[in-house]
Amino acid sequence: MWWFLVPATYLLGSISFAYWAGRINGKDLRKEGSGNLGATNAGRVLGWHWFALVFVLWAIAAIRWVATDTVVPWDSKNQFYAFFRF
Repeated sequence: MWWFLVPATYLLGSISFAYWAGRINGKDLRKEGSGNLGATNAGRVLGWHWFALVFVLWAIAAIRWVATDTVVPWDSKNQFYAFFRF
């Protein structure tokens, strides 16, 4: 089942947690504050609690990708490896 980790991790990393935090609060963070969909702008516009939540969710997504890289059995002949490794 390790093959499922790569697409699941990719999808987790593609979620903009700041965007959804803004939507939950009825605000469009792209049009308020600095306009950046990041934890800092979420903190400026929504408060420090939302900064902490967005930052932690983003960190979990990043750590998940690194953890997936250590679990998936890569080898030098695997075409999948050549495509996703930079």
